[in-house]
This record gives sequence, C-alpha cells and structure tokens, in this order.
Amino acid sequence: MMSQLSQEFVIHLEKAEKCVIDKGLGGAEAHRLIAASIHKTLTMFEAIKE
Repeated sequence: MMSQLSQEFVIHLEKAEKCVIDKGLGGAEAHRLIAASIHKTLTMFEAIKE
C-alpha cells in the first residue's frame, strides 16, 4: 500500500511540475500547486496510519 501511495505522490508531483512548465507559472503559483500535491499525499498517509 505504501509503495502505491509513493507512486501516486510521484504522479501528482509530475503533473504539478508539467502544469507549471506548460503554463509558464511563476514562483508563488508553482509552489502552491506543489504544496497542494504534497499535502494531499501526506493526508492519505495519515489516514492509512490510523
């Protein structure tokens, strides 16, 4: 299960990175997208731990 979540995390991060590059987004928006992806993944890890 953890390896599947790790793969999900990588997929989310790659999508965020692609979005930032494709749209030419600047610093704050890029950081927001990546932070949101990391937050979503950590939330899933916490839910599984409990």
